[in-house]
Amino acid sequence: RFVAAPSIPEDFKIRMQPYLRIAPDGGSCGAAAFLRQPVYARDIATDPLWKNFGRIAVRYGVRATWSTPILSDANAVLGIFTMYYGTPRLPTEEHIQLIDMAVQLARVAIEASLDDEILEMVFEDAPEGILVTDLAGYIVRANPAFARMLGYAPGELDRRSIADVTQGED
Repeated sequence: RFVAAPSIPEDFKIRMQPYLRIAPDGGSCGAAAFLRQPVYARDIATDPLWKNFGRIAVRYGVRATWSTPILSDANAVLGIFTMYYGTPRLPTEEHIQLIDMAVQLARVAIEASLDDEILEMVFEDAPEGILVTDLAGYIVRANPAFARMLGYAPGELDRRSIADVTQGED
């Protein structure tokens, strides 16, 4: 799917959606993901990777695509960084260097987002109580297990003093 493509018309995205797949003949993006290496289509109108749906891209004025996979440290495909052009062309060495920098920035952003999602799941679904307080001892966040232990809903504990919800030496 298209994630960040503000200059691409919505109807183009909709028409291309059925063809977006990871495969050796899946256009530049699908082939880049499948091969785990950059794929440059100089002219979509004649490129064999685009034979089944290149006419759609050409109709929208897209004639060249340069697709580079965004790979994790474990070599998993996180996404594809693609440049679209209205005239047939291939990247220069300078283009490739700029694309590589953009791909690395995208990788860092995607992995940070995934890390946040994992931490959120662990916090929310942990069977044991987890509590986060600020330095003054006020509750910033409590997971559902901690709130249940004390007989509260998680939101009811926000900004309360830890001393208000515990007893004595607890």
